[in-house]
Amino acid sequence: MRNEILEKYLPLTPEEKEELKKKRIKKHHVATIFLHWFNMLVWLTELITGAALIISSNYIFVPRFFTKLVSDIYGTRGNIIRTHIFVGVVWAIVLILYALFGWRRYLKPTLKEIFGITKDDIGWLVSKFEEVALGKKVHYPPQDSYNGGQKLFAIVVALMVPVIIITGFIMAFHLLTPALIRWAIIIHFIAVGLVVMGLSVHIYMALLYPPEQEGLFGMIHGYISEYFAYHHHYKFWRKKKKGLDKPAELPPKKDLSPIKAGIFLGVVLFFSFYLTGFGLGSSGFVQRTLVAIFGAFAPESVKNHPYMGHYWGVYPLWNFLVFMGFGVIIGTLFAMFLSNHKFRFRIEKGDKISDIQRLIYAVIGGIIVGFATRIAGGCTSSMALSGGSVFSPGGWLFMIFLFVGGYLGAFFFRRLWK
Repeated sequence: MRNEILEKYLPLTPEEKEELKKKRIKKHHVATIFLHWFNMLVWLTELITGAALIISSNYIFVPRFFTKLVSDIYGTRGNIIRTHIFVGVVWAIVLILYALFGWRRYLKPTLKEIFGITKDDIGWLVSKFEEVALGKKVHYPPQDSYNGGQKLFAIVVALMVPVIIITGFIMAFHLLTPALIRWAIIIHFIAVGLVVMGLSVHIYMALLYPPEQEGLFGMIHGYISEYFAYHHHYKFWRKKKKGLDKPAELPPKKDLSPIKAGIFLGVVLFFSFYLTGFGLGSSGFVQRTLVAIFGAFAPESVKNHPYMGHYWGVYPLWNFLVFMGFGVIIGTLFAMFLSNHKFRFRIEKGDKISDIQRLIYAVIGGIIVGFATRIAGGCTSSMALSGGSVFSPGGWLFMIFLFVGGYLGAFFFRRLWK
């Protein structure tokens, strides 16, 4: 491969073309990929539920069959509204956490690049218009990791997302006067409309425009071919090849102190009560999920069961504990990506116990705890945290005996962990 192409974009020889097609270059971090597809699921849900909620005698925003279909899926319009608000709140929380914990490594460099519009970006936009609208054969200026069109769309998103979140909260929780709420509705629709216009072009370019389709697969596994990078993101490719894109060394991350962790947990618990009217809990998530699974195979047996029948209904999973459970799983994975920890399975145990023994003890302990949580009416989260926070006598007794039982158990099993 010629050294000249590292200094200036030049036509490739057939040999260089084949060589670059065989090589892969990393373009997206795992956290970026996760956020991209998380946003896709959120916007798909919000657009479907939001469109189904727009009904007027003066105009038809979406076909009536679509509104009826969505209403039939969710059961009632109240469920549609609750889903729309819940997903929006979760989306806002995830974005805020991403901004707080990923500011230095992910968000700040991305914002710096997308708002750093250059002459080459303007030239790219002009060339793309001439090619698509006028049918001209054009030459694109070299681009960085985001081309001019992607930067323009990202700027619209970066400016409109805060507007959508703020107006959405005003509408959902009636935070201001009726007049200002009506203005919030108008501004909310305009902001969403601007993003949807850019999103339509974004989806078209990724799915239906052949020269750009490889970029879609890069957002799945994080890698693109060097040939694609050379032609579509030459500045980015050159930085990678020259090693000019190495990030500054970040200080090693320390474990969060128990005091800070307790404060964050208290904030989460407060918002759980404020938004749902209930505290935290995890055993209910497992319980309702199992009821739904068993009910899918034997609905009559579950319905008539003296215990599971109490939780059976048209939508056994339509409960805040289920959404919270999945949110904990997604949030844990998201935190892992931000902290640069690799996902791997391992068995936590001491040196004096085998893997099989550890798993046997875990199963036995899990069965005992499972029955105990159902008898007590909750697990550590619901009984100790949620119950204790509202000064429930049962919650405080649970917490006291939790420590007593823990210390007694440690007396017998501590030798296995040494």
